Amino acid sequence: MPDKRELLCLVIFTLICMTTVAFMQLFTRYSSEAVPVIYTVSAENTAKMRDTLAFANHYAMPAGIFLFIFVLVCGLFLFNILANDPDNTLLLLAAASALFAVNSMAYSQGVLFLPMFLVRLFSGRYIDFVVMALIIVYIVLNRQKSFIRYFAYINISALAAVCIGYLMSVAKGEYIPDIIKKITADPYRVFDLVYNIIFYLLCACFVATYVYQVSKYVRVVAKAQALRLQNRKISENYNSMVRNIQRSSAMRHEWKNSIVAMGIMYRQGKTSELGEYIEKLNSELSSFQTVCYTENFTIDTILQNTAEKAREKNITFKASVYVPKEINIRDEDLCSLLINMLENSLEACMGTPEGKKRFINISIRLVKGYLNICCKNSYSGAVIVSDSDYSVLESTKPDKTSHGFGINRMGAIAKTYGSLLDISCANGVFIVQTSLKNITPKNSI
Repeated sequence: MPDKRELLCLVIFTLICMTTVAFMQLFTRYSSEAVPVIYTVSAENTAKMRDTLAFANHYAMPAGIFLFIFVLVCGLFLFNILANDPDNTLLLLAAASALFAVNSMAYSQGVLFLPMFLVRLFSGRYIDFVVMALIIVYIVLNRQKSFIRYFAYINISALAAVCIGYLMSVAKGEYIPDIIKKITADPYRVFDLVYNIIFYLLCACFVATYVYQVSKYVRVVAKAQALRLQNRKISENYNSMVRNIQRSSAMRHEWKNSIVAMGIMYRQGKTSELGEYIEKLNSELSSFQTVCYTENFTIDTILQNTAEKAREKNITFKASVYVPKEINIRDEDLCSLLINMLENSLEACMGTPEGKKRFINISIRLVKGYLNICCKNSYSGAVIVSDSDYSVLESTKPDKTSHGFGINRMGAIAKTYGSLLDISCANGVFIVQTSLKNITPKNSI
């Protein structure tokens, strides 16, 4: 069942959609009544049909496009509210698209369904400049976000298209500067030029906003997934510590009995039995000791958990780590990369038949601004690949739709930090390595 906030947003969005559709239906109905239907084909009727189509293209279609944009922007605004990340600047874009659509309809056929004072209010040329001001304010307020980067890409693409058009016009003997002079010489054409510029800016802002909002959502989902993995590993590490404490308490409980037994052996002169008994106690004691691999909490936590699992499954685990306490790689990215890498290694080792050596060797070093990670593990059987360079591996699990994302996730993280995921296997050894640039990326995965 949706909560009150979700229900309210759903109701508001439904009302926005219904109101927009009703408004467009009213405009379309009056437009169709205003233009007589032409059944006979003649030169005069053909000209009227062209005029009708031109009228629809110039006013009705832009109005429909920007009302559609208005609805989608409202949806994005409500979605951000549900995600506890409201973006009030979206209201500026929604207002600009709605005002521009209403201006197109009021200017063309507003007299058919609006009072005259509203027609004068919404069909004035000053509306274009109000919309332009809203767009500029929206861009300025979002200049620090990734939106501005997407907006720049769109403008660069548009500029390239204009350059191509200019070259084509030169080839045909028609020069764009001459066309611009003709437009600026006619005041009515200047308004048309402003109208087209606003049309373009609204479309560009909407596309950039939509891509930014979707990419932001993807990053949030990926970060939440990585944090869940990190919390799970921390929880597992805590449980492992609790088990070790319980085992240590049990050992301390038996320590007095062990001391008494060693005293009896010593008094009886059983030095060989005493030595064997001491070695046994040392071996049991060493199994309770927790190895600190590095001062970096995230890396150390993951390695300790992996070492505990490997010990329980009779897998030899070795880690060589030279990493400072603080690095510039995000914890969620580092956590997701190492967890996927080591979980895959543990699973591969478990598939190795008994009697063969099971091992995991991982090396993590920060060298010259790059975090070099290399993980080697034993494996048995075939490695299913989709590419010859091992860039795409397929899951060997029965449910392929629910698994096989680990390699892709690690590759995406490596790409974020200017690296690639290098995978190779030979002679029963599977190797995964990468070299992450020690910088905080502008955008996480």
